[in-house]
This record gives sequence, C-alpha cells and structure tokens, in this order.
Amino acid sequence: MAYVGRSLRFVSVAICLFGMAMPGMSQVDCGDAKQLNSLGGSNRFSEPITTVEGLQSLFTNERSDIETLLREAGFSGSVDDLARAVSSGSVESVEIQPGERMGWMFSRKGGRPDLLENVCWAGQEAFKGWEIQFSSQGTWYSFVVPEVCGNVAHLAEVAEPECLVEVTDSAGTTCASTSFTIDARGSTGDLSLEVQTPSGRRQTLSASQASSPGRWTFEDPARQGDFTFTVVGRVETPRGNTLECRASETLTRNCCQLTPPGINLTSSSQVVEPGEPVTVTADPTVSDCAELDSVTIGGETVTGRPYQRELTWDTPGAYVVTGTVTDSEGQSATDEVTVRVSAPVPVAPTAGWTLRGFAGPVVDVGDSESVAFPGVVDGELERRHYRTDRGAGLGIELERRFNNWFGLGFGAMVLRTEAMAEQDRGPIWIMPEEDLDGLSLFAAPLFHWSKGRFDLFAGPMLAWTSYDDVTFDLIEGPETSEFDSEVTVGAQVGLDISIPADNRWGIYVGAIWLASEAEHEGAIPHTFEVDPLFVHVGFKYGLF
Repeated sequence: MAYVGRSLRFVSVAICLFGMAMPGMSQVDCGDAKQLNSLGGSNRFSEPITTVEGLQSLFTNERSDIETLLREAGFSGSVDDLARAVSSGSVESVEIQPGERMGWMFSRKGGRPDLLENVCWAGQEAFKGWEIQFSSQGTWYSFVVPEVCGNVAHLAEVAEPECLVEVTDSAGTTCASTSFTIDARGSTGDLSLEVQTPSGRRQTLSASQASSPGRWTFEDPARQGDFTFTVVGRVETPRGNTLECRASETLTRNCCQLTPPGINLTSSSQVVEPGEPVTVTADPTVSDCAELDSVTIGGETVTGRPYQRELTWDTPGAYVVTGTVTDSEGQSATDEVTVRVSAPVPVAPTAGWTLRGFAGPVVDVGDSESVAFPGVVDGELERRHYRTDRGAGLGIELERRFNNWFGLGFGAMVLRTEAMAEQDRGPIWIMPEEDLDGLSLFAAPLFHWSKGRFDLFAGPMLAWTSYDDVTFDLIEGPETSEFDSEVTVGAQVGLDISIPADNRWGIYVGAIWLASEAEHEGAIPHTFEVDPLFVHVGFKYGLF
C-alpha cells in the first residue's frame, strides 16, 4: 500500500510493541538498552495506525491510559499540549533506524497498560512510525508511534532556550559617547545579538564577538532615533530541529551635534531621447540639531518626500541639473547630475521575418478527471483520478510580419510533463506517475499591439499535437492511456525586446496554451484533459 505523508513543523512519536532480542541475535550496538527486534504482537497498544486520523483517534480513545503511563514515565509536560499537537495534525511520517534508542515505550501486558524503559530498536530494517514534536512548559519533546501498533515512545526532549536582555546607552544628552552595553546574562542556548539602527542598518553579532560572556558592546555614531537590540538563543535538538527564543529592547537616542547638511542628486536615466521625460530625485540630509528648510532641483523648489522633479529637453546635448538643500540654521549644500539628450534612435522595421527560440517550464491548467467504477471490488467501491502535472519544454517559431500590426507564426514545440493516475480501492491507494512526452506543430495569427523596442503580441493558435502513450501500473495490472494525434486549439502571448531598438537580436518572453485530451483504455474507457501552459523565455532574431 502506498502512502503520502504530511510534513508539519511539530512532531510526536508513538511506538508499537515489539519482541525482545536474545543475546547475540542483533548486530546493532544498543549498549545497556533493552533490545527490540520486532513490532506488534499481543503486547501492542492498539490496532495498526496508518493515517493521521487513526492517530488522532488513538489519543482520543486511549487518553486515560496514555495519561497514566505518561505520569509513570515521569513526563513533566502537559498532556493537553500533546493532545493539541496530535489533533491539529502536526505529525510526520518517519522511519526509525536500527540502533535508535527510546527513553520509554507504552505497551499492554495482559490487556493492561504497561511501561517499558530504556529500549533500543534492534530489528533488521527501519520501521515506519508517526513522529510528534511539541513544546510544553519550557521543554521540547519528540514522541514516535509505529504504524503497525499504537505504542507511544519517547525519542528525545530538550529544554527550550530562554532569552533575557537589558540595554544601557552611554550617549546621554551630550553625545559624549556612542556605545551601548547589551547584557544577556541569564539567557540559555547558543546566543547571538541582532541590532537595528535608526538608519535601518541591521547587524548580527555572534557570541564570540561579545566583550564578555553574555555581554556585548556596540558602537554607533547616530545621535537621533531608535535602536533595537534582540538577543537570540538557539538550541539544536537530536531530531535536527532548531529551537529559538528572542528578547528585544528598543532605546531612543536623542542627543545633538550640529553638522552641515548634505544632498545626493540622481536621475532616472543618464541618456534620453529628445522629448523623453527624466525624473531627477534629491536625497537631502540635515543635522540632528537642525530641520530641513528647503530643497530645490534645477532652480525650482520641491516639497514632500520623495523630492523629485520631471524634466524634458527637445534638443540633443548635455544638461547639468543642480540640487540644493538648506537647513533651519541657514547652512546649505549642492549636488549636480548630468543628463545627455541623444539624437533619436531609428526604429527597426517591423515587416519581414522574425525567428524565436525558447524554453521554459510547463504546467497543466486543465481540469482533472475522476472516474467511479459502479462495480464493487473486495467490498469497496473503486475510484480513479487522472491528471497531468508540471514539466518543461522547448520550441522554435518563425513569424512572417506583414505590417506593424499583423503577422503569421509557424513553429514546433517539444513538451514533457508528468501524467498521474490515482487509484483508490478501500484501504488501498496508489499514485503511479509516468513521463508524458508530446510534439506540437502550430500556426498562429499574431496581432501586435506595439512596435519599436518593446513589441507585445498575442493571438489564437491551431496545432497538430501528438503525445506518447503512457502505461500506468495499477493494482490489477498495467493499463494504457493512448494519446491519438489530433488537431487542437490554443493561444499565444509574447513580448519581443530589442537591445537596442534597432538591433536584430533581442529577448523573447511568452506563454503558449493548448487544449488536448487523453483517451484511457481499460475496464471503463474514458478521456481526461491535457491542457499544458508553456511559459518560456528565449531569443528573437529579425530576418529583415
């Protein structure tokens, strides 16, 4: 029986019962732990648990016995926290390898709940189980429950890290010093310090950068604004998890020292064509002890952030734009940026031939098909579900442009996706997947909505499509989905970007969608949709 497990963040582990290994029977090194070499049997805690729902039922129906055995095992957490982790579905399917130890394990002895301590799995192969990870009252736990029985077992537990922080700023009101002292003593785990300054700069200091264990000294010249210090503690668990705690404190520094203002002037483009607008942006700065009075760009005052002005020139040449900032103390600063206006660039002709080559991912956007068999097999109604999945493809297209707005494209594509058949017969569920290869030859009238450097186009498509047959290995044996060659419809959208505008070469990005069907032969013949969406990128070359 195939199973698809769900992976969630917190996991709990429960183990079914086993047989005790005789001396010399196992090659696994278990040390002083009791060796277990088989699972299940008369001492199992419950019936086999093959689904998350079955695990949830175990913790609901057997809660009284589970609480009794947890108390006997010395569990110091809350049973409610464990139950919440299970009921929320925060479990993961795992395999326990030979030689792995468990602190304790539930079982039944004469039908009554029993506890076995210090055990080790000594079987010849790994066993499947459900792992539950959860936190309770300051401790992280990992339990495991084998699928073949319901015995809850203890894999690991780790004390969660604790974070404390206290910050002192020595700047005062006179900016006499620029250092902070961060005290995280009393915190546990692998410690680090994250700092965010008023400028938005972020920095992380490791434990090795501390001035003494649990204490850091941080220097920053900023005299105004909020500083946030976060102590982070991390602990690695035996199951590969990282537990983390955080403690933050924000201090506002408000000290003052008068300095000259500054300004940085930038333009959205350094080279433009006549009449093409360019946006000039000013980034002014003033002292903490002053306020911004005014900002000018090209002799005109601008207000409100972002400080910007849009300019245009009709004559080719080099134009110098000056920006000025003045603060409330009468101090000022200037900066300049140069914009060059070039002669118009000729636009490449649109009539002629264009060659495109492309590749990219393929996803299927068609509806999947479900088939319910009216007969009953082994007392269970059988259902089947067919669909296709993602893949990849490549292609080539040659377009004949008749004018600025219309062309006719011819091309070919090779696509590979995944075809999947899900078969559900009572407790048996399988999901075989097979590669699905296809070839499409297409023709498409293309309507162009723009011209020049950026050429956007779209249009319907008519294609001859052929897919390889796919054989699925189902429960009763192989069955084949046949893909007859057929004429299909679709659509294409694309964008040609010439670099520069008069260059034959450029970038092509686009998407192609096709609608087709698969014919499945078997006990009940039927069809299901195969509608690939081919998103791609490549090159374009103009054959003018």
